[in-house]
Order: sequence, then C-alpha cells, then structure tokens
Amino acid sequence: MHMLRLFVHECRNGLRQLRRRAGYSALIIAVLAVGLGATLFVLVAIDALIFRPMPFPEGDRLFQIGETGDDIDELDQMNSQDLIDLRAAVTQFEAIESFSPGTMNLADGNSVERYDGQFVSGGLFALLGSTAQLGRTLNPGDDRPEVGVRVVLSDRVWRQRFAADPGVIGKAVRLNAQAAEIIGVMPPRFAFPYTSDVWVAARNAPMQPIELQRDTDVIGRLRAGASADTAAAELASVWPRLQLLAPETRRDVVLAMRPAAHRFVNVHTRSIVGVLLVAALSVLLVACANVANLQLANLSQRSRELALRSAIGAGRGRLLIGLLAETLVLAVIATVLALWIADFAAIVTMRTFVEAGDGPAYWIDFRMTPRVAMFGGVIALLATVLAGLAPGLRASGFQLHRAIVDNGRSGSGASRIARVLIVAQVAFSCVLLIGAGMVWRQLAARSNVDFGIDTPSAELLTARIGIFPEQYPTPAEQVAFFERVAERVRSEPGVRAATIADALPGASSGATELLIEGQDPEAPRPEVLRSAIDDHFGKTYGIAPLLGRMPDARDTADNARVAVVDQRFADMYWPRQDALNRRFKLGQDDSDDWITVVGVIASLQLDSIDEPPVPAVLLPMRQSPVRFATLAVHTEAEPTAFAPRLAEIMREVDANTPVYWVRTLAQTLAADRVGDRFLTRLFALFGLTGLLLAGAGLFGVLAQVVQARTREIGVRRAIGASQRDVFRLISRDSARLLLGGLVVGLLLGAPWAWTLSRTAVGINPFDPMIFLGVAALVLAAGAIAVILPTRRALGIAPSEALRSE
Repeated sequence: MHMLRLFVHECRNGLRQLRRRAGYSALIIAVLAVGLGATLFVLVAIDALIFRPMPFPEGDRLFQIGETGDDIDELDQMNSQDLIDLRAAVTQFEAIESFSPGTMNLADGNSVERYDGQFVSGGLFALLGSTAQLGRTLNPGDDRPEVGVRVVLSDRVWRQRFAADPGVIGKAVRLNAQAAEIIGVMPPRFAFPYTSDVWVAARNAPMQPIELQRDTDVIGRLRAGASADTAAAELASVWPRLQLLAPETRRDVVLAMRPAAHRFVNVHTRSIVGVLLVAALSVLLVACANVANLQLANLSQRSRELALRSAIGAGRGRLLIGLLAETLVLAVIATVLALWIADFAAIVTMRTFVEAGDGPAYWIDFRMTPRVAMFGGVIALLATVLAGLAPGLRASGFQLHRAIVDNGRSGSGASRIARVLIVAQVAFSCVLLIGAGMVWRQLAARSNVDFGIDTPSAELLTARIGIFPEQYPTPAEQVAFFERVAERVRSEPGVRAATIADALPGASSGATELLIEGQDPEAPRPEVLRSAIDDHFGKTYGIAPLLGRMPDARDTADNARVAVVDQRFADMYWPRQDALNRRFKLGQDDSDDWITVVGVIASLQLDSIDEPPVPAVLLPMRQSPVRFATLAVHTEAEPTAFAPRLAEIMREVDANTPVYWVRTLAQTLAADRVGDRFLTRLFALFGLTGLLLAGAGLFGVLAQVVQARTREIGVRRAIGASQRDVFRLISRDSARLLLGGLVVGLLLGAPWAWTLSRTAVGINPFDPMIFLGVAALVLAAGAIAVILPTRRALGIAPSEALRSE
C-alpha cells in the first residue's frame, strides 16, 4: 500500500510538473501518440485478419481443398465432377461442399438488376452452420438438376429490393432468365464468401460433359476426432485412384488442403501484415527514443530541483519512480489519442478497400476491440519504461554539490545515452524510409506496365455483360446479340469506337492449355491467355498488327479457325521465325480443329498486372462464342458521362440484360492497385514520421549541447573565435551522430529491403536510387536539425554567456 500511495503521489506531482511545461508535454504526448497509434493500427489489422476466428461453429475444422503443384500456399478450384467423385471417396470429412461466384440477374416484374452471387452445393449452409432469418437455406435436395431454381437472398437485397416484405418467401422471380422461387433471407451482414447477395443451388449432375462442369471452390469439415494430418494423408492416397478415372483432365495435378481461414487471408497478405508490424514497431522505438532524449535534455534544466530533492532525503528509487510516473502520465494521455488514431485509420482503410471493390471477407472488420485496446495498454506501459528508464536512472544519480558547481559551466553536451538514442533514431528512420522506397518502386513498376494498347485507359468506358442459354441458346444467337449491342453503341454521337471482347487488357482474361503443331501431344502443355474479340478490337484499343491482319468479316463460324498472337507468343514458340500460318490447338480436346495464325501484334498484357506476363491469343468471336463479355467504348467526351446512355441502350436492346461494372479502364486498373497505393502511403508515412521524430530528437540533443556550452561559446567568441569556428564546434558532434546513424541504418536497411523484395515480383532489393535517396533525405533533415540550434549558438553574445555563469 505504501508503494501504491507513493506512486499515486508521484503521478500527481508529475501532472503538476507537466502543466508547468505545457509545450514540452504536448510535444512528448504527440510523439508517443504517433508511435503508439501506428503500432495499434497494425495490431487492429492483425487481429482482424489473422487472430479473429471465422464466424462459423468450430471454424478450425474447416479446410479448403483444391488442386495445386508443389506449393500449397495457393489452391486452384476443382471441377464439379472431381467434387462428386471426391465426396464419395473420402471418410475423414463429415461434409464436402462447394461455392463459385457468378452473375445473378434478378428480375421482378419489368425490372432487372445484376447482383454478385454464388452457385453453391446444397449442403454448404449446413456445413457453415448458417441459418436463414426468414424462410430456409438451401439443402442437398435443392441441388438436384430436376428441381426448380431456388434462391436465397441477402438481408440487403431483401430490404432494398423487396422493402423487407415477409411475404417474399415463395415469391416467383426470374434469375438469369430462368423461373425461380425465393426460399429464404439470410441474417444481416451475412455475405459469404465476400460480398455476395444471392445464393443459388449449383445443381451439379454426375458425368456431365467437361464443357458443362463448373469450376468451384471446395471446402470441407473434418469429422469429429479426425485430424488434419490423417485427412491430408487420405487425400494423398485417394486422389491417384481418382486420377485413373479421368486421366485426361486430372493429370499432373496434386490435391491438397489448408485451413479455410487461409482461403480468405492468404499467405502473401499475412506476410505483408507482418512486415507492417515490424515497420510500426520501428516507429514506436523511434518515438520512445525521442521521448527519452527529450527527457534527458530536460534534465539539465531540472538538475538543481532533482539534486535538492535528493539532498532532503529522496533516494535513488524515489527519483526514479518520480520520472517514470511523469512519463506514465504522458503515456496515458498519448494512449488515449493513439487509440483514436488507430481506430480512425482502421475505418479509413476499410472504406478505401470497400470503395475500390476489393474488400475482405464480410466478417473481417477493422475495428478496435477490447483485446487490442488491452494489448495497447501493455505496449504503452512498456513504452513508458523504455522512454523513462534512462532519464530516470540518470536523474537518480544527481547530487546537490555537483548540480550547484556544474550549473552553467561548460559541458560536453549530450550524454552518452542520448548519443546512442540519436544514432538509433536515425538508423530506424533509414530502415523505414528504405521500406517506403521499396514499396513505391513496386507501385511505380506496376503503374508503368505496358499493356500493349495505345488508347489511353482514361478514355475507355468499360462495362460487363452476361447472357444465358435460356435467352440465347445457340452460339450464333449469342454472337449476334453482342454484335448488335456493339453496333448500337457505335452508332451513338460522340462514340469514336466500341468493341466487345471477353477479356479486358490489364484486368481479366481466361487461361487455356496450348498444343503447338509438331509437339508431343502427351507432353505437359503450357498455358496461354485467350480472348474472343470482335472486328473492332484493334481500332478501339489502338492495336495494329505487326504482321498479317486482325480478325475481320472473313472469319465466320463456317471458315477455317484463325487467331492473332502477340509478340511474346511468337518469340516463345517460334523464335526467329515467321509466325504467320503456323498452327496450334487450345484446350484439352485434341479432336478440335487446328487454329492458324493470321496476325502478330505487340505483346499484350491480358491478365492482371499482379501476374507475370503470359503469351496472349486473340480469337474471332464468331468462331469462339462467349456468354460473358466486356464492352469497351472510346468516347470523344468524358467517358463516364456516357454511362447513363449506355444503360438506356442496353434496355432498348434487351430489357432483361443489365450492364454492370460500368467504369473507365483507368478506374478498373486503379482499383486493382489500391492495395499497393495504400501500402506505399503507409510505409511512406511510417518512414517520414520516423525521420521527423529523429530530427526532433537530434534537435533536442543539439539544443542541450548549446545550453550546456553557453559559457564556453561566449568565451570563445570573446577571445576572437569566428562564427565559422563556433559552427564547426557545435556541428561536429551532431554530424558524427547523424553519419553514424545513417551508416547503421543503411546496413540494417539492406536485409530489410531483401525481405520486402520477397513480397514483390521483379523489384531489385539493392536499388541504388532508393539507398541514395534515403541518404540524401536523412542528411537534409539532419542539416535542418543542426542549423536551427547552431544559429542560436551564433546569436549568443559574450556578455550574455558570461552572465550565465
């Protein structure tokens, strides 16, 4: 009790001391709040992404199952026949279910609206342990092909589309041009797996032709008592037997499993969060070092006070507790501010990703939780000890006669502890800035990717369109519909060009296997990216053939199959040869006709810029019909101004087919880079914050040096020392500290840069421009921190220095 009363008394005394030095106190609070806020923000992200469990009963028994190679960090989807065969062959799982994304055109009366949805197996909701708030969920009986289409809605669609009408259960609607019945409404916020609004039974039938089988994500729940190891061993033994049943489609594929939580927060994201935590803790260490230095600098002004307290009976422990109590009061106030900073940053982060259409799984919410707040309190306590221990130990050694004798006399300036802290601050700032430079390089590299198109992405309005066999049952009807839409758009005033293709350069494409004529058909087949295009693809995107021609009206379904390949394709498969009139096949069906190359274009980036470049093939849409395609419109005016008219045109052509994802190509690509931009800004913020804190610490130490050496400076000026001599005297020590911190920081930054380069593709971890730029920035900040107190030293008159004696 005595120690507690003593500590409370010292806290009150510390609060009075801090009120007397309001400006000094505000600076320390701001420094600690920034350091703690950065750390708490990253802890909020780690808690939401990694430690917070999925909202399903016994979620640790849920595992994703998928096809893969040697690396099981990423699992590919399985097709529906593989799922059916696997489900019948395993015993370690009590249930294995599936889900795959799809477009859901929901029509009610005369209006139709497109939603993100999922085609799910009938037992998925039971596997997840999720129930409907109204009606019921899908069950295995709904999965039979002969059963009518049954629909489950999200709470959002139920409220916005049907005004929360309880009578919606049993309501007849049309889904993707098919008659359907609404059977249930899910609880608020349920949007499995990410932001879905509609769920429909997949109705996968056994032994369907390969072209009708659906690729799907597979998730299983372990039986009670089964372990992940035994389940993985069973998959390893069962899959080879299943491969023998379909060697054409299952060859060279391994089946693996991983925790379902890793399906929604992958290994790459987890590693990035870990890197951010290191960066945030570095900022916190810089902040603690800064506070310690400010406290040390303040001790010279309080030396007489502390020595008098020691003389009248305050022991070393009492003085140490007093300094720690003062720092604790500051830390408590800073922690409150840090909690607000972290919570605000988390809200902004979540809003940034959601608005970009790249939000996490629906249950992942970046919000401050009691667990994170409590952990933040522990970190604040540790920060208090780190920031207050060194000043407290030094203060506890003050003696009255030394304080009186040394007051005002020349000193060596900064203490050894202060010098070490300054070097550490500068070093950590360098490391943080190197991290910011690495991430900026990654963003710059991705932003400067050459997609192979000449039309500026900001001038192209794009929109996705999906049609279904119930509307347009034959390939010829599907092609005719898309041609009708594109021709209707091209006839509009202000439209320079318009095209329909199933791929969008730099954003999305389909991959398929390739067989070059003359190669062994039994050998492993590489993958290429493909897109079906119309005759106006080249004009709209600004693509001209390097050799041969683009697809045109000659390339009908009745004529020989042709294709245009990009330069990357030609160089890879026919190096230093003429690619024209060469032949190849796409897909796994060797009975398909050979495709002849009629043109070669510059290398085209069809897939996301996250992926490494892959050869591209362009096929005439008349010969390769599709049901989902992207309309691209090159307008003379602002592209987004054409969006309302585009929606009207679609209603005129087919009132049951809406357009969606209407945005410019530039907006699509920007949304794809939102994560990189966010990381770049965050690392830059951490780096600059660390640099500012280090600069402030350096300034504090130099101010201490100037004050401690006031008399010495005055005497030197009185006996004829020039301003240059005084400047050299004051700046010599600070330059050594700055250069020492810079060298240590660059040495530590090298392995840090190498670590960051492993999370990005094609980034040089030892880019000299990054290291030289960081060195220049740190030296510039250090120069400012040196010049300001040195100017003060040069302004000291000899008479003023002597009066300070």
